[in-house]
Amino acid sequence: ANARASQPPVGGVSVVATFAPVVTLTGGDAEEVAALRADLQRMHADFEGRVTAAVNDGLARRTIRVSA
Repeated sequence: ANARASQPPVGGVSVVATFAPVVTLTGGDAEEVAALRADLQRMHADFEGRVTAAVNDGLARRTIRVSA
């Protein structure tokens, strides 16, 4: 499932990121599929916070520049 993390504009900055992992699973048993599903759910739950943290870090270190 796709998910989007977006932050409201702050000082003219708006960020949109899409969570859309691609998984190819062959030969996995039920336990492996359940573990993968749990990992994907955790990654999905953490996605918006990770994007926000990465953008804030980039802005603070000036590796992300905002042009007017």
